[in-house]
Amino acid sequence: MQMTMVKYWYLSFHIFFLSMLYPKEINIESIEIDSKSNGIIVNVKMDSMLRKNDLTAWQANSGWFYITLYKAKGDTLNLKSNGLPSEVIDYQLIQGDESFQIGLRLRRNIESHEFLFIDKNTLNIPLRYSTDYFSSLESIAEPHSRSEEHTSELQSPCNLVCRLLLEKK
Repeated sequence: MQMTMVKYWYLSFHIFFLSMLYPKEINIESIEIDSKSNGIIVNVKMDSMLRKNDLTAWQANSGWFYITLYKAKGDTLNLKSNGLPSEVIDYQLIQGDESFQIGLRLRRNIESHEFLFIDKNTLNIPLRYSTDYFSSLESIAEPHSRSEEHTSELQSPCNLVCRLLLEKK
């Protein structure tokens, strides 16, 4: 009995040691890039889940934004996206010895990003533009004075609530 326990412990130790020495690589199956008014969303589908410690991203001074997935592998030719959003000027995939990198050359700099797991195999990476861009947009102009027609519409019973709210102001 004791000899069996020693064998199991010895076997378990070697399996653990080998798994640390040769960590499992995660295969990237697809990459989707979508543009929104406040930034870009990158979805990465993998065959298994990466740890948060194996993810990093940064904005370079050159206008490129890089996402690095350590312990991940992908076919850079098959993962290339044909239809890129207009906000993405250029797109590159780089397979290194220990990591896979997604490079996005964007029209505007990214101020913040997150790594969110939608499920155990899908990584969602929202990239948000600087809020300075939105503050530079023109504000909504003051509404024009109401026409007689518009005032009579407000007087109809179906718009009673609207009329009461306007009268309060």
